[in-house]
Amino acid sequence: MLVSMAVVLAWAGWIGWREWPRWRAVREMRAAVEANEPGRFLDAIEQVDSLGVAEAAADEIASLGQHPDPRVRIYAVMARTVLGPRGPAEAKEVIELFDHPDGLIAIPARAQKAVELFEETSFDFGTVARGQNLKHTFKITNNFDKRLHMMRASPLEGALRVSKLEKQWLDPGESIGLEVNWNTRSFTRKKSVPIYVEFDRPSYRRVELLVSTDVRSDIVVNPGQIAFGDVPKGKVSTRTIAIEYAGDPAWKIASASCKSRHLDIQLEEKHREIAEKGSATIAKGCATVGYELRVSLRPDAPAGLIDDRVVLEIMTHTVSPITLLVTGNIVEEPSTGVARP
Repeated sequence: MLVSMAVVLAWAGWIGWREWPRWRAVREMRAAVEANEPGRFLDAIEQVDSLGVAEAAADEIASLGQHPDPRVRIYAVMARTVLGPRGPAEAKEVIELFDHPDGLIAIPARAQKAVELFEETSFDFGTVARGQNLKHTFKITNNFDKRLHMMRASPLEGALRVSKLEKQWLDPGESIGLEVNWNTRSFTRKKSVPIYVEFDRPSYRRVELLVSTDVRSDIVVNPGQIAFGDVPKGKVSTRTIAIEYAGDPAWKIASASCKSRHLDIQLEEKHREIAEKGSATIAKGCATVGYELRVSLRPDAPAGLIDDRVVLEIMTHTVSPITLLVTGNIVEEPSTGVARP
């Protein structure tokens, strides 16, 4: 029995003695990628090649392809490219290409220049009612002397979507809008979500945009936004929104206003009931309150996009105003070329 145990221990010790350098080389490969130091990176490539653990090292660093630091992601791609049939010579060639001052990884200066592509890098929708479809457009302008190519825009939440761009290549001085849409039916309370916008030409750049909002769970609007769509210039158009509240019996909307002089706002309380008995949807003594909001486009509104806000002031100093989006497009009707008598 003692002899068998000794044999097992000796065998385990021999395996550990043999595998320890390989495990350490794989871990060093990952550390070198995370540190993105060219010399250390080349040494790690040579080490895993000589020990025959290139495949294990490639698997170890696979997750770094999603690292938030673009420099780490690029080194991870380089490592997975040169491991296996290639080796240190190819790795050195790739590093020299990508780490050149005019190449891909001049991160600090380029990061600042990438931010300058946007007029703003964050937007707060404020306090909104649940069910709204929030929309905002980030303006991108190519401030470089070369053509700019946007590779992708990736929001980190399913309810937040980025509309497809009309074009992905921008000439110097050219601008385009990146439209963000956020459906608030799936969450409540305060929330901030980043959007990562990546460019790959003339060189790699990544910018983080941030959108924020505070969704009230006790207020629901239907439909989710005041959307006029395309409206011929000079035509009066009206949209109606139902606002429903459940909670404090004294809750009341004090006013509804908009900064645009081309929109007329009317607010009317439609019902107010206090629950005498509790139920699954409302507690005893609480109220359900309903308002109807009518927003009308005046005939003197000029042609162009509508991007405004209606602000609902709540009759209490402890509650933030509720913001409703107003969107649309006033279009010029085509001329028939026939003069009127």
